[in-house]
Amino acid sequence: MKVSSYSKGDSIPNVGILLIRHGPKRKRIHPLEQTPLSENGIKQVIQFAKAWDGPIPSKVLTSPIDRCAQTASIIIETNDWKQGVQRSRLLGDPGPFVIDSEVVSDQLKGMDEHGTMGFFREHIDGAIKPGMASLAEGSIVLLEELVSTHRDGLVLAVSHDVIISALAAHLGINDKEWPEPLCGLAIRF
Repeated sequence: MKVSSYSKGDSIPNVGILLIRHGPKRKRIHPLEQTPLSENGIKQVIQFAKAWDGPIPSKVLTSPIDRCAQTASIIIETNDWKQGVQRSRLLGDPGPFVIDSEVVSDQLKGMDEHGTMGFFREHIDGAIKPGMASLAEGSIVLLEELVSTHRDGLVLAVSHDVIISALAAHLGINDKEWPEPLCGLAIRF
């Protein structure tokens, strides 16, 4: 397996898994609030889709969170692809790292977005967090899900910065930065 960071403007891989973060979202009031794509985010996803220079994915997977499903749907519709979107809770809500949502939510109560992201960064850096699977455990579960869906060609998966960063760290790519919208990882076999 060969893993590399993927940034907007990079060529779409012909095979493997392209795991990207959803498009830019609306500003939210509370860190755990579910927010859809912003108007600018929708435009950026359309631009990303129009610039698609790779094959039609054999499968499209997404977190069930609206902004991820919205990102995947816009990419499919813009390119007039015929396949549907398969939602996976391992890509978000709760993702592969949260074992007990209630325990994690209790720890996040009262935190602003900076505090919430700090909590997840500590987890990525190896801190043991109650209610969370270890970095290795969660990453292995997610990789098994992604690899099991890969038959031929390319699989497109849309997820969240925290999940992508955690998987990247497990795979040896840890630059301490959260992936920008529509960026992530290219995983080739």
